[in-house]
Amino acid sequence: MNIREELEELMKNVLEELKGHWDFYQHRMYLKKKGWTEEQFQNYEDPDRNIRAVRIKDYYYGYQHTHAFTSTRTLPWTQFANWMDCYEEMNAWCKANCQGKFRSDILRVIKQTGIGLNGDTEEVWELNDIGGGDALFYAFKDSRDFTMFCLRWT
Repeated sequence: MNIREELEELMKNVLEELKGHWDFYQHRMYLKKKGWTEEQFQNYEDPDRNIRAVRIKDYYYGYQHTHAFTSTRTLPWTQFANWMDCYEEMNAWCKANCQGKFRSDILRVIKQTGIGLNGDTEEVWELNDIGGGDALFYAFKDSRDFTMFCLRWT
């Protein structure tokens, strides 16, 4: 190798490293501008969630299991001073005990009854920003996490 090739290789490496630093800086500035943490950004940019969906099963298309809480008048909500304490405790429990990916969202939904492909009636949660009520949804990728969550919190 001559000196010219070595310098070109060195410049290429430096340029790649600077691009990496610049990408990191841009991402950090984007988070600062939005006022988000990295966790909030990852939650918003979740590839297993479809924000344009109409039904909950399509909204959480990358998750196999979902659970909905529609009332704060029953267990486990009555064990805490307010619903926010319970919600934070549930999220802390999931972070500590879930092995797979999970997420929680409060969504405005309405329960619709429809006819399935086999002719049976089925109830489906649909997103509805105008009508309906608020519900807390937990979605899990791993069936063991879902089972343990249901045993603990329902």
